[in-house]
Amino acid sequence: MSEAKNRILARLRQVNPSAPERPEQPYAPYLGEDAPARLARFCSRLEAAHAEVVRCPQQSLAAQLQAMVKGASLTRLLAGNDGPFSAAISQAGGSRLSCFDKPMSEFKAVLFTDVDAGISQAWGAIADTGTLVLWTGPNEPRSLSLVPPVSIIIVAASAIMDNFAQLLAKPQCRQGLPTNLLLVSGPSKTADIQQTLAYGAHGPRQLYVVVVEDC
Repeated sequence: MSEAKNRILARLRQVNPSAPERPEQPYAPYLGEDAPARLARFCSRLEAAHAEVVRCPQQSLAAQLQAMVKGASLTRLLAGNDGPFSAAISQAGGSRLSCFDKPMSEFKAVLFTDVDAGISQAWGAIADTGTLVLWTGPNEPRSLSLVPPVSIIIVAASAIMDNFAQLLAKPQCRQGLPTNLLLVSGPSKTADIQQTLAYGAHGPRQLYVVVVEDC
């Protein structure tokens, strides 16, 4: 063993390894007083995580999406091929929109090089942490919200739950989860390098969330 290595090990052994004791803080899951309070908490938590959140009625969803796409200068969109908001997505996307209706092998090149934004439909959401829940599958591939630089996710206000325990208590979850149940709480970020927070390192750098309030 080299002398330098011995010096380093000796210095490490002199350090007191005991960490200061911290008082235990019991976890108390959020329980919303009512639907407006639940919605307000969900939006505020997402915005605190650098997501851009808008709220609109269902009849204005297509116009809201069009304004969002135009404002962000998005020219190539990709969406799933099923869900309650598919008609509004098709209307908003027009000729810029492609639907994920082929095998991944046929979409891979376009998905990784041409698509500006993926549009997803959330299965649910959690107010406690400001989290969107995506139930992925052939009609809602996980790549849709992970690969493009911009992710747009639509969620019904009625699908927002108080906390994670309520999510797991849903009959669908108790019957069996999909291979990938995605929990999204903001744009992709990392602080791996010198603890400097950077967005878009491993996924979308921007997250737009549309909350549809009357469905």
